[in-house]
Amino acid sequence: MINGQLDFTPSVVSLFSGCGGMDLGFYLAGFEIIWAIDKDIEACSTYLFNLGKNINCLDIQNLPLSEIPRGDIIICGPPCQGFSYAGKRSPTDDRNLLYLEALKIIEAKKPSFVVIENVKGLTSFQNGAILKKIIVELEGIGYGVEWSILNARDFGIPQNRERVFIVANRLNISNFMTKIESNKVQPERHLKDAIGDIEITSTLANHWHSNNLNSKYEKIVSKISQGQKLCDTRLGNRSVHSWQIPDYFGDTTELEKKILFAIAKNRRQKRFLKKGSWNDANPLTLDEISLLTGDEFSGAILTNLIERGYVTEKAPGLFDLKHTFNGKFRRLDYNRPSEAVLTNFGNIRNYIHPTIDRSFTVRECARIQGFPDNFIFRGSINSQFRQAGNAVPPKMAFLIALEIKKILGRGESAPFGLKQRKFIPYGITEINKIFREQYGSPNLGNKSNPLDELLYLYISQRTFEKAYQSVFYQLKRRYRAFESLRRANINDLTEILGPSGLANQKAETILQSLAKIYNDFGETSLRKLNKLDETSKLEYLLTLPRVGLKTAYCIMMYCFGSGVLPIDANIRRVCRKLGWLPGNANSLQEHNILHDIIPVKDRHSFHVNCITHARNVCLPIHPRCETCCIKVFCLMKPGEKRKKV
Repeated sequence: MINGQLDFTPSVVSLFSGCGGMDLGFYLAGFEIIWAIDKDIEACSTYLFNLGKNINCLDIQNLPLSEIPRGDIIICGPPCQGFSYAGKRSPTDDRNLLYLEALKIIEAKKPSFVVIENVKGLTSFQNGAILKKIIVELEGIGYGVEWSILNARDFGIPQNRERVFIVANRLNISNFMTKIESNKVQPERHLKDAIGDIEITSTLANHWHSNNLNSKYEKIVSKISQGQKLCDTRLGNRSVHSWQIPDYFGDTTELEKKILFAIAKNRRQKRFLKKGSWNDANPLTLDEISLLTGDEFSGAILTNLIERGYVTEKAPGLFDLKHTFNGKFRRLDYNRPSEAVLTNFGNIRNYIHPTIDRSFTVRECARIQGFPDNFIFRGSINSQFRQAGNAVPPKMAFLIALEIKKILGRGESAPFGLKQRKFIPYGITEINKIFREQYGSPNLGNKSNPLDELLYLYISQRTFEKAYQSVFYQLKRRYRAFESLRRANINDLTEILGPSGLANQKAETILQSLAKIYNDFGETSLRKLNKLDETSKLEYLLTLPRVGLKTAYCIMMYCFGSGVLPIDANIRRVCRKLGWLPGNANSLQEHNILHDIIPVKDRHSFHVNCITHARNVCLPIHPRCETCCIKVFCLMKPGEKRKKV
């Protein structure tokens, strides 16, 4: 301690880390994650890229205790599928015993604090026996233990997500969970607050999906409004019944609708209770259905409904709706918190976007969970959804970490502070570092004069580097002043441009651009752009013939020092292999994605080094993967072709 304050940064050991949601919360609060473990390879890839190389992709059950360092805090989220209400809750599920591995490590390492997160079902599974065992075991090795069911919606997170948090300490601290619960905020955040500004996909990393609306579901999805779901067994405005979607399920008469509605309304009534195991519903007899629907009912009508898939005969003479659809095709409501983000959020048969007929994207799930937009999920699309759904919302972990920090630092004035740490993915920092060490920000031949750079880029289009560099210098020798070039004869200009290809087109473009610049500024120069702000510079450059976003950004970056990142085919190829860019994004979307990922200060060096790397190592044909300096971050295997998503 120094003057009653910590003179060190508390260390964290993370067990069952997944993609790192809980770890990110502690990192943002200023803790050092010194060691982490998970056996999911793709989750470990996400962890490595975002939080660093302390992740160990191993099975915790086969790991000697001697290989695990001691940390001030142990955090863990043992697999919860065996306890979850959403699962089978099987007592024989092997994952039910993994919490014992965590307890064994805690007993051996004796950290000051322990934080365990799990599903709400832990409190009721086997009448709460496992929760009680965790508490008794921790108390038996000297810990004071508190636990509470916390709902993420109460803490500014836009989802209705209830989870058990167990916090144990060896410092005789009490009322810890009471302090956490005092952080509840109002009003609650809604789904629109989290994702309302990113309805268009491919505008952020991980904001795309492969399962576009299947045409066979289009007719169902189009009939479901916000806050509704497809459900035959529930009544009220929030349920849409299959007989209300004739385009998909088939036409029904008014009498048939009356019969189906009667079954739906009465299948759970106690007066129709029968012996036998029918779960939560009671199949009805012909007489009971007739009693409910009137004299016009007949067995022939019911037979017809059976043949068309609306009704099923559960047992001889006992009838029920064939499909329940309870929980399918849920369209979430923008003006409420989201339902808990689960691993199946990417399947449109489970969840539908509030305003667009599509499923959710991984980035939308990450936004709802509270991950920053530059936290990059890696692996297959199904794995990314699984990682996001299984994660602890970082803000929940952050709030717990802050309270621990106050205790360890004896007040809010601890040197490592309460302010949230800025997050930049480890992989971004490391790739930029490796690139600088490998290539040193080389000169690619770009020009400092904006008009020179414009000409250089025009000439470079669709040709080889040596050819366009040679042609550019020949052009400059022939026309030493821009004014003389503006007055050049198009035939003479075409002849000079010949070796670069597309000479006629390039000559016309150059003369048209110079004429426009002269008319706009009264001189053949772009120096007056210096007086414009960044947006105005970009808007003007895009008015020039054949100038797109990449060309405009090159001029802005090389000539005006703007903090932009131009993307060419080389950068696009590398970034797709890294999993940052989808295969179907347009130029604006690609630039937006990389601008969110790459910090302003690193954009220039990343641009030139990534191009150099692509030209020398990450070649379009026969890439030299064995010599690649960033292959640990690449999602591609040598010889593999990337599928578009």
